[in-house]
This record gives sequence, C-alpha cells and structure tokens, in this order.
Amino acid sequence: VARGHEFHHARWLEEPERANAWTVTRRRTGASRIEGFRKQRLHASFVHLHFGAHPDILRSLFNFES
Repeated sequence: VARGHEFHHARWLEEPERANAWTVTRRRTGASRIEGFRKQRLHASFVHLHFGAHPDILRSLFNFES
C-alpha cells in the first residue's frame, strides 16, 4: 500500500487493456481501477507517490524481475 495522488492532463485510450502497474483506489468513493504501465524497467504513471512513509516501495520498483 502506497499513498499518493493522481493529477491528470491526458487520457490514455489503451488504459483499460494495457494498464498493469497497480490498483488505484479513490479514498472518497472507494472506486478502484488498474493504472500505470510497467514493462521490464519502464514505469509510467500519473500517480505521484509519497515515498517518505514507505521507502521500501522504491526498492520494489527498481529491483523487480522482468
């Protein structure tokens, strides 16, 4: 679990089919969806994460098996 916020200025039409990075859950409504894209060492997302509370998240993002 990581905390962050999402700030959009674009729309990715392939997101429902290609998103695979993580599940984003809106705190206010509880609605969730798969967001972001991850392939080998590429990570692309609109989510702005806060790493201070969970520095292990950085390790897991950069030390994963492809």
